[in-house]
Amino acid sequence: MDYGTDDIIEALPEQPGQKREARIKELVQADHYVLDWWPIDTSACNRRLRFWVSSDVLRLGCKDDSVRVAVTCRTHQQLADRLGAMMPTTVISDLIWANARNVLGIHTQTPDSRMAYTSRFVQHSKLLDYDLGEHDGLCTAGKDFVLTSLNRSRPQRAANYGWHQINGLPIQPLGTAHSLDFTDYSQFCRLVKREADLDGRPIDLADVIVAPDLAPLISADGPLPWHRHPGVPRETNDISGPTSAPWRADVLSIGERALLWSQSELEAGVCENPPGSNTSPRIASYFAPATRNIAGVERMLNLKGGHWCAVAACAAMKAVLLPGEVAPHPYRCSGYELQQDAAKVGTWRPKSALKDWRPAPGDLCILDRGGGWKRHVCRVVNVAGEMFVTIGGNESDRWSYTDRRFDNSELLGFVEYPRVEEEEICTGPETAARLYELSRSVWMGEGENISAILHELDEQEKFS
Repeated sequence: MDYGTDDIIEALPEQPGQKREARIKELVQADHYVLDWWPIDTSACNRRLRFWVSSDVLRLGCKDDSVRVAVTCRTHQQLADRLGAMMPTTVISDLIWANARNVLGIHTQTPDSRMAYTSRFVQHSKLLDYDLGEHDGLCTAGKDFVLTSLNRSRPQRAANYGWHQINGLPIQPLGTAHSLDFTDYSQFCRLVKREADLDGRPIDLADVIVAPDLAPLISADGPLPWHRHPGVPRETNDISGPTSAPWRADVLSIGERALLWSQSELEAGVCENPPGSNTSPRIASYFAPATRNIAGVERMLNLKGGHWCAVAACAAMKAVLLPGEVAPHPYRCSGYELQQDAAKVGTWRPKSALKDWRPAPGDLCILDRGGGWKRHVCRVVNVAGEMFVTIGGNESDRWSYTDRRFDNSELLGFVEYPRVEEEEICTGPETAARLYELSRSVWMGEGENISAILHELDEQEKFS
């Protein structure tokens, strides 16, 4: 049975909230949506990229009778996951305006307490339909939730942008004023297909946005350490138990596994509760195993809160240890102690070592915080030239991604984690290629892809 506009309006609650967002996702899951793709060509750095965007924002209903629906950033990302798509960037939003056959009108409404009601976005959609008339092809419509580097430090905020005027200037500048569950009558769902072509060859757009040499094609921020909003958990990820969690896979190094676990904590929204308290039930669990070497004896500290960057890093390490695996360092609540422990066993890499050494994803980064024993601890996500990205706890009361430079005056050095021995796992070019894809998936947080690759590698091992 086809749903029309009236059916959609009847199916959706009038007021915004979780019930309406859930109903929108149910209607998409039941194929009651309209989505057509439109190609956009762009070039930069002597590379040519063709990618596809939704020719209009997401509409619910059937081909001849549908309505645009406003969604939250959380729902936008989850719908993108379901439909093999990504959220746009500011560059993609600008390219949509530049390539649009139809630049639709700016229909503002009174900014009041009812601005997110269903009737209000239905009214907006009807006005845009009037502008569009019988024309087809790519059109502009409302504001976009976008991927941006601003979410490294504010992963629990929604970044919105766009609503381009006829002259190309956006009504909405890039900002992170709203929560992940904000919406209004103009906050529609524009999708970007992940399947793309680079120089005439197929490529996943997720690989473009994270690559230093390709990201300028679609990102004004350079490469991002993700292709999806870092604050929105994946609906389909199973992180319920150690046997199914991808960070339990022995084909990954302990650092890579700890990185995956850290990203899952960020996506789960682990933070201080209340803000500024330096604790929460989850954070308190990070402190529980912490010890200190007192007169040669490791003693439990029995802490429940405090500066928690070091225990967050140690919690990640402990969570991913495999049976019989030796921890690369003790479980500490102090970055200074982690630095001293690493120096004792030869895994401390001071800043001076960067002349002929670089950290790998999963290694710990330790920074000075005002001299003396004060330190900040975080984990390396990826390295690009003289820049690197970290993920850490206790950054603005929560887990966060942060851009850093190797010449940062606060950088003290790194704790190098054990590497996976190549001769143990690389048995041929096909395996090596799959391990490369696995490595990419690790720091992009693609749990489903990781699990599939690991299963394939296990099957290969049975017959090798």
